Amino acid sequence: MPKVVNVEHINSKRMEIKAKGYVKQSEAGIYCGISNEKGREVYKEIEDNLKANGYKINACGISAKAFNDYLGITDEQIYEYYKMGY
Repeated sequence: MPKVVNVEHINSKRMEIKAKGYVKQSEAGIYCGISNEKGREVYKEIEDNLKANGYKINACGISAKAFNDYLGITDEQIYEYYKMGY
């Protein structure tokens, strides 16, 4: 049976993570609203893409902007949904 991912208030969680400026591998699933296992896969995909394009990866994690770009969302959208309680 597939694991159910709780995405309630996902944008408030994104705001907390984004405030640091980076997403750790352990937070990727939370930020994307997917399971931790899938989150690790997404993190690796973004990491590989950044490296292939000549970017260095911070030891703390990957920028929240890189995750936003991957997800096709903006900081403004996250904030607007956060204000609405999503």
